[in-house]
Amino acid sequence: MDTFRQIQERLERLARRDLTLSEVEVGQLDREIDQLVASIAQEATSEAADPKLLQLGEIVDVLAIICFDTELPVSKKQRELVRNYERWDIPSIRQQCFSLIKTGTFP
Repeated sequence: MDTFRQIQERLERLARRDLTLSEVEVGQLDREIDQLVASIAQEATSEAADPKLLQLGEIVDVLAIICFDTELPVSKKQRELVRNYERWDIPSIRQQCFSLIKTGTFP
């Protein structure tokens, strides 16, 4: 989660218009998302996975800011996460996402 944390810190420190995001960072963030999703899939229940699901929600929140407030590059997967999975604060949405992750149909 190093890349995500670096991006999150820059976003908090800089004005949104001053934020930069390289193609390398976009690719690294995709890999971090994939690793987190794979880790979530290993959990037996959504309750056990909830801390990781909340972490994924943090990523989606930051990506939403990037997608809507900047013209920075994001991957297709990142844009899809923002478009389809924006309500991580709702437990039933996290439960639904957990089910999709377990079946391998989550982006």
